[in-house]
Amino acid sequence: MVTKSLLAITIVLAISVAPGMSLKASADVGGSITNGDPIAPVINDMKSAIKDIIQQIESSVGISQFRIRQSLEILLGDLQYKLLELEGKTFRDVQTTQHQFFLNAETTIQEARKALTEPLNQIDGIATRVENSVARIPGADKSSRIHRVSPIYILQNQKSQQQTIIVTGSELNHGKVSLNFSDHQCTKGNHIDSQITFLCDLSHLQDSNLVSPAVGQLEVEQYRSMWQEFIDLFKRKNLKAKQYSLMIQVVPNSLGTYDISARKPVVTVSAPATRSQFIEAANGHCEKDHRHGPYPINRQGTPGSPLQQWEIIPESIRLGNEEHGNQGRSVEGPTDLTKTSFNMWIRLSNGGKCVFGDGDTRATLKVPVIWQEVRTTNDTKDYSPDKNHGELLWGTDVPIELQPDSTFTLTIHQINKENPVAIAPRNDLKWVRIDVSPDNTQILIRPRPVAEALQ
Repeated sequence: MVTKSLLAITIVLAISVAPGMSLKASADVGGSITNGDPIAPVINDMKSAIKDIIQQIESSVGISQFRIRQSLEILLGDLQYKLLELEGKTFRDVQTTQHQFFLNAETTIQEARKALTEPLNQIDGIATRVENSVARIPGADKSSRIHRVSPIYILQNQKSQQQTIIVTGSELNHGKVSLNFSDHQCTKGNHIDSQITFLCDLSHLQDSNLVSPAVGQLEVEQYRSMWQEFIDLFKRKNLKAKQYSLMIQVVPNSLGTYDISARKPVVTVSAPATRSQFIEAANGHCEKDHRHGPYPINRQGTPGSPLQQWEIIPESIRLGNEEHGNQGRSVEGPTDLTKTSFNMWIRLSNGGKCVFGDGDTRATLKVPVIWQEVRTTNDTKDYSPDKNHGELLWGTDVPIELQPDSTFTLTIHQINKENPVAIAPRNDLKWVRIDVSPDNTQILIRPRPVAEALQ
């Protein structure tokens, strides 16, 4: 975090300083710095502020964050060189150009700090402003300056290839330059005042499931006059070379993994259950032919089961054995048949002539109606699609087939620790898009190309 002395120096350096003039910070900052104060504490405050920002964004996975981090690493290299160069000096001793260096450095830090709080759609603009701010920081005399490094990232599967690393800046051609990654020396290519090209073998870097930086040590020889070299020797300083940390982020070949769970509707039909209900009728005196009814028969279900889940099997309807019967009798039906009910009828006809001296015999019938019911249950069942888990490679589609009428939950486990969940088509995810067919039988996970995803 920037201390009061650093905040104060921002105000101090905005003033044109004459030798011997006392510099005062405004009261609301809560501190003051005079032009006799040493420079080293201010530089150390700046370095601490930069390291704090780097620590907070180092887990962020995005090209803009990569660019900001590299720009801050470049600024750290410049500040470290200033610390050696201006050791023991106060603000009274430095030139106007040096004042501007500190002002621009502070502007860069404040701009980079915005990356910690601004929305993601603002980060790219912040990264550009940080890069431009670093590029505008003036150098004293013919001091080398690094502006940018490319590429800012590579994929893991590119490590086996020779990587061309380009360093751009100014005053870069005053002598020897070198770049190495973990003591693996890069080969210098084109070398001019504004650009240095290196060919680097990064195959020795270990694979990781997370984004990890390949840290290179860049050393650029500086111009030092004979007088400056004499002073350096007298003060036992080595200002012949500037050192920078170059960070090329190594991005895994996959953005993460996915898991999918699916559910499908299941219709369960129970074994048939046999039911029965008696129907009964009797004719009155002298009734020859009489149709009795209707006798309503309703589904019964079983104890403890929801009645509405049971249905009658029409073809199972039949008559059981008569409990008793007499004279002409028959059963008609079923009529008015539905899934849950039907009607039965009894037709009876008395026997005899029903005249004086020859009475009739009354017709009766009691008989069971027997039928079967089944219970139909609608439920869902979890199942695992053929590709229920897998790796997601940048820019490589993953098709998944589901059973008809399924629903699903798809979770993406990303290397940046975000785990977006999709239960429907989604085009708003930053790293992937999810396409689903209209009938929900096909899902297409479409990881975006790495350059698009990390924007």
